Amino acid sequence: MKFFINIFLFVILLYSASFISSCSSTNEIRNQVNSKELISKKNSLSEYLKQKLNDYRKDPQVDTSSIAQDYYIRGLVEMTNENFGQAINNFENALKFEKSASIYLSLSEANIKVNNIYNALDAAINAYDLDPENMRTLEILYSIFLYAGDDDAALKVVERSYELDPNSKNIIALAELLAYKKDKRALELYKIYLNRVENQEITFRYFNLLSEIYPEKFYPELFDLIAKNSTPDNVQYCVYYICHNNYFRKLDSLYEIIENKDEIIIESFYSGIFSNLINMDKHIENFSKISEKYLINYKYEKNIKTENANVFYLGASLATKIADTNLVHYYSGKTLELNDTNSVHPLFVSYFYQQIGDKVSEIKTLEDFSKKYPKNDNYLQSIGAFYYREKDFEKSLEYFVEFQEANPWEVDRTLILADVFQKVNKLDSAEKYYRKALLINENDPSANNNYAYFLSIFPDRLEEALLLSKIAITTEPENASYLDTYGWIQFLLKNYDSAEKYQFKALEKDAFNWEINAHLGAYYLEISNQDKAKYYYERALKLSPDNNEIKQKLQIFE
Repeated sequence: MKFFINIFLFVILLYSASFISSCSSTNEIRNQVNSKELISKKNSLSEYLKQKLNDYRKDPQVDTSSIAQDYYIRGLVEMTNENFGQAINNFENALKFEKSASIYLSLSEANIKVNNIYNALDAAINAYDLDPENMRTLEILYSIFLYAGDDDAALKVVERSYELDPNSKNIIALAELLAYKKDKRALELYKIYLNRVENQEITFRYFNLLSEIYPEKFYPELFDLIAKNSTPDNVQYCVYYICHNNYFRKLDSLYEIIENKDEIIIESFYSGIFSNLINMDKHIENFSKISEKYLINYKYEKNIKTENANVFYLGASLATKIADTNLVHYYSGKTLELNDTNSVHPLFVSYFYQQIGDKVSEIKTLEDFSKKYPKNDNYLQSIGAFYYREKDFEKSLEYFVEFQEANPWEVDRTLILADVFQKVNKLDSAEKYYRKALLINENDPSANNNYAYFLSIFPDRLEEALLLSKIAITTEPENASYLDTYGWIQFLLKNYDSAEKYQFKALEKDAFNWEINAHLGAYYLEISNQDKAKYYYERALKLSPDNNEIKQKLQIFE
């Protein structure tokens, strides 16, 4: 069997060789054919195929619309599957068989999905040419022109939409574009819309535009609105506008309109005044007089029978801003008296007392309400901070231990506790919590900086401190405190050039930090520049007048 197979294979090989030889000869002949003839034939075939396609389109027996529909449906499926490139191909193929507004519209939407805005616009324009009343086409054209920043084109499109269908959506779209151009037609459109729909935001947009185009009409129309529709929002909008334009005399006119309204409207009036004045620059003309006037007016307001803790809280904040001690006590006292469920208000009231220097009322408020709201551990922090400022560090420690234990894996709480342990000279415990803070987050810049500053009190650990400090300034290179720490450690290592560089960087970021100024005083004292040393120590003392350590340093220069 093996022998016959070999003979058969031999015959096949001979035949193949003969065929290959024949092909080789044929190829040589073909290579002699003029290349222009080949190109001509290729072009002829291409033209023939195109002609065939046209014939099919014209052939009544060929249903081109069904072919277009098939491609169109495939495109819609691809759109659903978010295969937008394939969708575009299918829509383009569909258009070869049928020019349809729907297909152009879908093609435009697919191109938008792939951010091909030019092609999307081209398709949308074709869709509009075929069906100029299709609202979806106009919406797409409007969106494309807005995206392209062509407000004039967008305006023309939305005007056409409004002409075809003056519904509320088209009214607002047209009004917004006209308002952007400060076109007074926008005012009329806003009015048409507001006659159909009550909308607070559109009302405010109308009045904002009115104040720019017809400022003389603003207050008469606004006060007329308040008289007809005195809602809390309308009243507070009016108060906001008056305050931020410094037309305070208009507040009395507004009050005359609402004084016989519901007490909720009166409250809105006063809370609006208080909250706006709190957020304004207290150095504007007559700020304190205006604030005092309305704080006193509300104190004796006879049209309110049900008192609102939140309004009194705002009053206490404003009274603190103008440093009126009597009003702070009145409004803070009323806030606490009326407070039932808000655990935050007493914390702020204690801060108001702190600002006017009433330590007794501050700590009493904190201690009383910490019992009422035991789950709010911010009271522990505030009480601890009170005793810390009073330099009663042992008492402060009690509260900060409890505060840290309430959330033991929070870096800031852990660092506060470490600092207080350091204040009471329990250095082992202090280091334990500094290290714990790094264990919680080894990359935390505060944890690295504070631990580094702690280690700077140990001469044999300065290199370790420098490494930690480097991490902090690498993470936050613009932080004045971190730059100061790094510069101070360099000073202790006697790297004076580097120390001076980083201390001045810190000073540039925070010139009113007493500690940075004191460190520069120490630096200049070390290099025997007495004048500059005295200058920076004096600056430090001005910024921290009760600092005994700085006072002792200044005795050197007497």
